[in-house]
Amino acid sequence: MATESGRVAASSGCGVVVALLRKGPGIVGFIVLARFALVSLIGTGVDFLVLWLLVAHAGWAVLPAKLVAAEATIINTFVWNNAWTFRDRAVAGPLLARFLSFNATYAASLALALGAVGALVVAFGPRHYLLYNVATLPLNFVWNYLWSTRVIWRGRPAPARPADVARAERLPVPAETSAPVSARMRDRSP
Repeated sequence: MATESGRVAASSGCGVVVALLRKGPGIVGFIVLARFALVSLIGTGVDFLVLWLLVAHAGWAVLPAKLVAAEATIINTFVWNNAWTFRDRAVAGPLLARFLSFNATYAASLALALGAVGALVVAFGPRHYLLYNVATLPLNFVWNYLWSTRVIWRGRPAPARPADVARAERLPVPAETSAPVSARMRDRSP
């Protein structure tokens, strides 16, 4: 019974999020996932705003407008993920190479989104283009999160920043833990 309910959760998309959390490094993984989700939500807002402005006010066709909106989102999302979500990761390579890798990753998810939005426009007409755009969000989120954490910003947390070290040095250290571990162990021996 438990395995069947697990299969139902996995098939509904909830299992993917649970699996991502279980494989992540505890609370740090959750914080990264939460930051990534917030940045993605802001990126979705940028995508919808640019798409709506281009279609409703500039008279563009839906698919070219979606392409421009997606690139605006890619740039916005990269800047925020690099500056905030993954700022504590020691990542090798130049920033431009990371941006190009990020852009390629998002281009693949854009291809998925364009295909889905295009098919829905053909099937049902362009009237509900924003709703069609919503249908692409869950798959794109999972795709982008996995590529971002495992390829683009793959790396260990960076060494502590000088400001963090200075802040930590000002904190009082309890007397019990100020001595080295070997000295504390020696003092406890009978």
